[in-house]
Amino acid sequence: MRPFQDYLKEYRADNGLSQKQLAKVLGTTQQMISLYEVVGAEPSLSRAIELLEILGVKVGIVSTRSPGQRR
Repeated sequence: MRPFQDYLKEYRADNGLSQKQLAKVLGTTQQMISLYEVVGAEPSLSRAIELLEILGVKVGIVSTRSPGQRR
């Protein structure tokens, strides 16, 4: 399974949103979206679900854990 950051970047782009636009809808900063996408910072589960709902993605197809990462 791909890292969450890959899904986020892909689905944001598919929706034609910039990091700044997504941040505004989410009520956060562009820098936070960049941390998720570039650095690989993982949002809380509730924030991840909110991001995916905004982007119209079914939550079940995305995981915030990388392969082999311990719980």
